[in-house]
Amino acid sequence: MTAADILLLMLLLTAKHNIADFIIQTSYQYQHKHIYGHVGGMVHAVIHGIGTLLCMVWFFPSAAVYLAIADAVVHYHIDWIRVNLCYAMNWTVTNSKYWWWTIGVDEFLHYLTYFGLIAFMVL
Repeated sequence: MTAADILLLMLLLTAKHNIADFIIQTSYQYQHKHIYGHVGGMVHAVIHGIGTLLCMVWFFPSAAVYLAIADAVVHYHIDWIRVNLCYAMNWTVTNSKYWWWTIGVDEFLHYLTYFGLIAFMVL
């Protein structure tokens, strides 16, 4: 895998992430992420997994399914932890700068996940 391939894959995963998290995520999905195992959060994670599968299959065809499952599981738990922290601290978009901080950490961890999945395959 070349450096250009890695950059392209990271670009694809970043685009996938933004589509799944900000464009097609429904209120049903984000309003239920705090309930462990709820269908809303699970659907959101599966959408991420399917997107990751589509991004990875060209580069790592024999491992794409496993990478997608890993991404979905990690994504689910990052979101669940963030939302539950905000619930526990009563941080909302309108009452606390810390709500925004959690969004920033959440996004950072998701992108680190993509770096980790790629590194796992190429190193």
